[in-house]
Amino acid sequence: MLRRVILLIACLLLVHSSSALALEEASDNEVNPVIITEIYANAPGSSELGHEYIELHNQSLLPVNLDGYLISRAGNSSRQLLDGLSLVPGEYLAIITSFSLLNSGGTVYLHYPSDETEELILEQNYISLDESHSWSLIGKAWQESMPTPSESNPVIQIEPDEETDEEETESEVLEPDVCQISTVFINEIVANPAGSDTRGGEFVELYNGGKETVSLEGCKIKTDKLDEFLLPNAFIEPNGYFVARLSNNLLNGGGTVTFLTATQEYEVVYPTLGDDESWSIIDGEWITTELMTPGTLNQPTPQKQANAVQDDSSSACPEGKFRNPETNRCKTIVETAGSLLPCSSGSTRNPETNRCRKISTSIASTLKACAADQERNPDTNRCRKIQSTETTLKECEEGEERNPDTNRCRKAGKVLSGSTINSDVKEAGIHSGVFVIMTLLAAMYGIYEYRLDFANIYSAFKLKLLKSKKFIA
Repeated sequence: MLRRVILLIACLLLVHSSSALALEEASDNEVNPVIITEIYANAPGSSELGHEYIELHNQSLLPVNLDGYLISRAGNSSRQLLDGLSLVPGEYLAIITSFSLLNSGGTVYLHYPSDETEELILEQNYISLDESHSWSLIGKAWQESMPTPSESNPVIQIEPDEETDEEETESEVLEPDVCQISTVFINEIVANPAGSDTRGGEFVELYNGGKETVSLEGCKIKTDKLDEFLLPNAFIEPNGYFVARLSNNLLNGGGTVTFLTATQEYEVVYPTLGDDESWSIIDGEWITTELMTPGTLNQPTPQKQANAVQDDSSSACPEGKFRNPETNRCKTIVETAGSLLPCSSGSTRNPETNRCRKISTSIASTLKACAADQERNPDTNRCRKIQSTETTLKECEEGEERNPDTNRCRKAGKVLSGSTINSDVKEAGIHSGVFVIMTLLAAMYGIYEYRLDFANIYSAFKLKLLKSKKFIA
């Protein structure tokens, strides 16, 4: 009897340990039961607050109380509490944000209830979209979709061919990789939408020309104002499109857009575009069109009805040109710099207009020659009269000579004792002064040396004078 009791207790302990271990493993596998599944940042109208939302989804098999959960966005210190809300298993819930979401794209955060050791935060980026689309998690990939608040996002399904089985259909969708696709290229660029570019409207359209569905995971787009923008993990079906919406990231005056993969860089140079003009591939060539066609087949500008009588305007334009719809005249197709024919010898391509221009070797080589009595001023490249030489100067008068430095007449030097004295007043002045000083110094020295003799002579003269006066008296 005692053995049975002991055996029963041992079995109960074993079952309890197994259950505790299973619960611990389940909790480890479901650390974050609530995830973000949809972001609607560009609601219709000017006042979008109260219509924008972040959708949450409970992916676990247990109900979740949202007390302690928070949502926020990058660039805004506001945090919205979710206390009092809950999610049943598999439920979707659109949270109307109390703060504004950026239309140009950004980042939102889901803060999980934190313990004393760490804070768990789920971060999700989103791109710029129009008012009729949201950024949605479909399967394992984020992509553009119709808004579905508090509902599961639509799943894109590929219909299998009649001759293929289910296994072959699943193999058509490539697994996400490090962007090694080679069938996707840039198909359309809109850089100058009407209105403010900061409100969105700019976009770069990608086209899949292959026969298989591919993923954009790891692929990037680079512009003159945007350094390697990472594309979302979206799928493009054969002959399908993906529109990367941007906000003030393209230059209106022409620029460059590059599609980056792990093996190649597909670069497109676009010209200056007017409001709502598109740089599109039509019939294998890049042209400017007034029709923007995001996500659909590119279309040329519709032909406008001519007011004047058309003579031969309906005839086809020569190769390399297209008909201007405003004037009905043939106009050269503006091409990218990489696809233009090389310029002729002695010419170079203007980077602003993509036209060939002659290389100027020097300015002087293209100027008209000066007259026989003129010379070219090296500072202004203009012709000026040749300066008169000494042979054409008027002869100096008698007693004058020509100054070789100024070519002006001056008085000639005087002759003294058969030698010519320099007539330079300054130089002569210096010599005379030295002579006078030397003379005075010599006289003073003589007086000093013979001072006693002069004193004796003065005393004898004075004595003699006194005697003469006495004698007279």
